[in-house]
Amino acid sequence: MKDRSVFLDSNILLYVYSNNETIKQQISKQLIVKNYTVISTQVLQEVSNILSRNFKSDYSTIKTLLSECIQNINEVSI
Repeated sequence: MKDRSVFLDSNILLYVYSNNETIKQQISKQLIVKNYTVISTQVLQEVSNILSRNFKSDYSTIKTLLSECIQNINEVSI
């Protein structure tokens, strides 16, 4: 059973996929695994924009990452 409901911001999702911040990556992953996690469509859009603009990720990479987020985390429309 999950401990509690937690709303994730874009930075937490980005840490999960970051290889530069291993401690923050581990903490973010634990937060997701141990809790009932929720994200908004706005957070997904922010993640997409950051990956596209700051990290120059291609569309297929962004699509894969967002699909994985949607499958593993509860999405809430705002």
